[in-house]
Amino acid sequence: MLALPGLVLLLLNACAVGMFLGMVCARFRDIPQIVINVMQLFFFLSPVLWKPSLLGGLQVFLPLNPFFSLMETVRGPLVEGGAPPIVWAAALFYTAAACAIAF
Repeated sequence: MLALPGLVLLLLNACAVGMFLGMVCARFRDIPQIVINVMQLFFFLSPVLWKPSLLGGLQVFLPLNPFFSLMETVRGPLVEGGAPPIVWAAALFYTAAACAIAF
């Protein structure tokens, strides 16, 4: 049941970022290539293909990655039984910032 608020947060953030990037990419023709490259970079920087425990002591910096925070709000309750409060706070902050920028 804890994954549902994370899923709503992820959906809200995706809509806000999609709206903002849609407007920017429609105006500037070079931005879609930049977005593609940045998304690929963050895919490899986010713990999708590797485990967060591999970072050791640097694991405390993972909430600074917006993709990790939003992904962990959905993945954490399903796999580990919950996500830490710092991850939820970071995800709420990133969602609020994305909605403000999109607005």
